[in-house]
Amino acid sequence: MRKIFFTILGVVCLSAFLMFVFWGITSIQRATQTTPPPGGAPAGPATEEPMATQSKPQPLPDVEVVFQLDDRSINLGKVPLLKPPAPDQGMAAPVVDVELARRLVEQIPDPSPAGTPVPAKLETDKKGVPRKIHRGNPGQVIDREGTVRRLAEQVTRVKPNQSVKITVPRREPSTIETLTSLRTRLGFKECLAEFETVHDKDHIDDAGRNVNLKIAADKVDGIILQPGEEFSFNRIVGPRGRKEGFQPAGVISNGKVIPGLGGGICQVSTTLYRCALLSALKIVERHNHSIYDGIAYAQRGLDAAVVWGAKDFRFINTLPTPILIVCQSGRGSVKAAIYAEHRPFEKVELATRNEVKHPFPVQVRKNPRLKNGETRVVQPGVIGYTVESYRTVTIKGVTREEPLSKDRYQTFPRIEEVSN
Repeated sequence: MRKIFFTILGVVCLSAFLMFVFWGITSIQRATQTTPPPGGAPAGPATEEPMATQSKPQPLPDVEVVFQLDDRSINLGKVPLLKPPAPDQGMAAPVVDVELARRLVEQIPDPSPAGTPVPAKLETDKKGVPRKIHRGNPGQVIDREGTVRRLAEQVTRVKPNQSVKITVPRREPSTIETLTSLRTRLGFKECLAEFETVHDKDHIDDAGRNVNLKIAADKVDGIILQPGEEFSFNRIVGPRGRKEGFQPAGVISNGKVIPGLGGGICQVSTTLYRCALLSALKIVERHNHSIYDGIAYAQRGLDAAVVWGAKDFRFINTLPTPILIVCQSGRGSVKAAIYAEHRPFEKVELATRNEVKHPFPVQVRKNPRLKNGETRVVQPGVIGYTVESYRTVTIKGVTREEPLSKDRYQTFPRIEEVSN
């Protein structure tokens, strides 16, 4: 019995000892997994966390492209011109597929030539002195690189579901002599000044006026002035008669705009006046218009009125180098430029000062033929102005100012008729 007792007691003690050992091992493992080692790295086997899922860039909507060539629209439909930015660019804006843009532009057919191309030609006098460059008719081709640039610029600004409409620019062909290539070859590489005037919307589609603008601009275009030579608008443009091709259009007479042959060509002389001023040339003769109404294309004090046989616009090339005048007209517009071999001045600035407005008076007359309380305007009033113009020229760092003119635009009364 006693032997059995000690046997059971031994088994119990051994079991207790084994349980104590197991508890100790378990505690040591638990402490090893939760206590970080020196340096802050977690102990035990590394636990892999799931990688963040990178979302694929969403495809951008196609863009409808429409090319406008004169009065013809070329719709290429919707094309994938926009591409998402590269992954390393984050939230950058979409980029343009330039190669696709070039392929689209190549699909635009060249415009049909208007007649046989005629190269530009230089006219000289008997001594061989250059007198005029005749522009000829080299025709035009599509400026494809310019069209690609326009397309790339506009496609990134288009709103969803809107089409991109591109007006196709043109350029002179490089396979034929043009005014630009000829003037460059002759040494007229520096543009001294350029200026453009545009009439208001009520006159830009005046067919007769636009004919007159073209005739006058073509006569001026390409004129070459040697140093010391004088330009006379009336001498170069000549009479404004029907046999010269001029048409009836608005002219100013006695405070009113009335139809007259050659109406509108003062816009050509005015545009050229601004160019001559900005080119530091000496003005010999210049007249302002009698009234300012009707010349919305000009700034007061900086216009130049011409009348055949009465008022001329003249200037002298006082520069030490020949100059070339370039002039073209458009739809209610005239653009002029003056070129030379080099620029003999640094800067030219124009200013108008001391402008005074002269309100028109109102004259009332009685007309017994009018109904009681009725008023009829016989002549609308015309506001007058007084203004001074100045020019500053900087040459070799020295700036001088010169007065140009003190103009008076006339005032005409408003005349009304009323009943007794």
